[in-house]
Amino acid sequence: MSRMSAEQRRHQVLTAATHEFARSGYHGASTQAIAARVGVSQPYLFQLFGSKLQLFIATWQLCCDRIEAVLLEAAENATAAEPGQALATAYDALLSKEKELLTLQLQAWAASCTDEEIREVVAQRFERIWRLVGSLSGASTEVVGDMMGGWVLYNVAAALQLDEIGQCTVTRAWQRSSGSR
Repeated sequence: MSRMSAEQRRHQVLTAATHEFARSGYHGASTQAIAARVGVSQPYLFQLFGSKLQLFIATWQLCCDRIEAVLLEAAENATAAEPGQALATAYDALLSKEKELLTLQLQAWAASCTDEEIREVVAQRFERIWRLVGSLSGASTEVVGDMMGGWVLYNVAAALQLDEIGQCTVTRAWQRSSGSR
């Protein structure tokens, strides 16, 4: 049996951290539980990431990297006529499959209210995704704002497990704001 590299172990820890932080938030998640999930000691976890804060930030960055990758892939495969629709549909599909990314976003936004370092990183990545959506879609700032507003509403509605979640998707927000049906 071969030993796992530090990079492989980091990825394994980030996967476990995504689960724990999505479920319990920054303050509620236990680094001991994260370490136990992957079968490492808590000191080893801190050797890899330095602190719980740095682990949370790395987990947030991975979440945003995943969202950006899906958006870039959707734009690559989109027709020239409706790239914004492709982005919205891809985001909806991603969060339908990977619900922890949805709840991790909510937890990151909540942690931003009380931790300045988290707020800075979360805001930077949100702005970066905002600019990416604008660039890839070619849409006006107003339309991108409506789409991103739909994104936030979708995340909240899904977290609240509203029965009419199908009525609250980024795809529908894009359709309303861009005038397509």
